[in-house]
Amino acid sequence: MTGINNIENIIFSQMSLSTFKKCPLKFKLKYIDGIRWKNSSPVIRHFAEVFEKGKKFHLLAERYFQGISTDFERFKEEEPEIYEWINKLKEYFVIKKEHTYLPEYQLRMIEDPIRLQAKYDLIVDTKGELQVWDWKTAGKRLKRDKLEQSFQTIVYLYLLKEKSELAVDRKVNAEDIKMIYLQPNYIDSPVVIDYTEEKHKRFEEVIKNTIDTINNYDFMNDFDKSLYKKHCKYCEFNFLCNNERINLFKSDDEEIIDEIDWDDIEEIVI
Repeated sequence: MTGINNIENIIFSQMSLSTFKKCPLKFKLKYIDGIRWKNSSPVIRHFAEVFEKGKKFHLLAERYFQGISTDFERFKEEEPEIYEWINKLKEYFVIKKEHTYLPEYQLRMIEDPIRLQAKYDLIVDTKGELQVWDWKTAGKRLKRDKLEQSFQTIVYLYLLKEKSELAVDRKVNAEDIKMIYLQPNYIDSPVVIDYTEEKHKRFEEVIKNTIDTINNYDFMNDFDKSLYKKHCKYCEFNFLCNNERINLFKSDDEEIIDEIDWDDIEEIVI
């Protein structure tokens, strides 16, 4: 590859793999050149309230499953939507003593050619199965077809199956793992995705092929901007590539929010 010196050190996340699929140049700018979202960016300013609410909900959910006092009553007047969300979660998700809860749990796998990492909102060990729970606080009702094909589903399920012994001290069959996407605004309609050995093999091929493509991609000569043009309108690098600013008010809010890597946003100033 031309001019790429540190790609062999990248441990891929679901977001980085998804970014490469959407636009290899965006992948290069973010994960090789290290250019990240800034608090001053128009997207962050425009969606600061959305991000802040999501971060607060994730933090309260983490504390709830850790058995730490959430002090969520203070949100009743200050931020009623967050108060409603956490109330719905606690009513829906009653903690059981016989289950093990691993909130904000991180797993990593470095077994060339596969180098993966993931941070799970919640893993629940019911002793019969492993459940991966993911909170989605932004956007409209989730679409099952889109989630089934997403790199988040692929990476999270594959990595947990491969490294289940690190999380729960035992090997777990694929059929005993499932992923559940939960939206506080649609608390009674979680999207449940079952896992199988056949899916595991297929997901492994997807991951291997994507990483192999990245490792051998010539960012100087292989990139054809015309193939990825549809993503430019809500990309933070649009100005670098096309000398155009993002027009947030002409773009679909959901599309922009889907593009955000929340792990990149360490602090949002409102």
